Amino acid sequence: MLATRDGFSRSFTLAFSFLILIAVAAAKASAVDDAPTCLWPGHVSFELGYKRSYLGEGDANGLIGAGPIDQFAFTGLDFDIRRANWPVSLAFQTQFAAGGGKYTAEAGAGLRKIWQFSQFEPFVGAGFTAASIGDVFNSSGTGYGGYGEAGVYWNFDKHWHVGVRMGYSYAPVDYTATDIFNSSVRETRRLNAGGFQALMMFGFHW
Repeated sequence: MLATRDGFSRSFTLAFSFLILIAVAAAKASAVDDAPTCLWPGHVSFELGYKRSYLGEGDANGLIGAGPIDQFAFTGLDFDIRRANWPVSLAFQTQFAAGGGKYTAEAGAGLRKIWQFSQFEPFVGAGFTAASIGDVFNSSGTGYGGYGEAGVYWNFDKHWHVGVRMGYSYAPVDYTATDIFNSSVRETRRLNAGGFQALMMFGFHW
């Protein structure tokens, strides 16, 4: 279990770093001679906010717990980019959240449709997600599924924006919790490692 958790953490860190590098490279490539029309418009945003996960039915005082849990989502990065003549953007997200005695981590990739109305850019999107849920002593492995989202950017400056993104992700995982005092006592349940997210965004666009 520890190896699975470490592997997902390494993948999560690599994906996070990779998205930053892509965003920086795309922004530099697009800012050539201050061209009036950007060839590869995009956004990169840091995210903070709320996530609500659900541990399923069971004993709330058991090894896994039960019912909904509220989490603080941090270390979130959202990135989208498209060629100027494309109708939709490619979108990528990474996110780590903790609370209710559990942590969750997600990485997603999909498509996003963005409309522009003056300084405001509402959007909707959907795609695939990989997610993990665990705690200090137990790791669940990684589940795969999908997500849907909606939100809006407010471009208050030529290259800076704030925004809101809300979404729901579903990635089923067979979660096994082991009693730290008696390893023969275990509890297994199929959980959704995703959940509902409401996130504030701040970032750079080009």
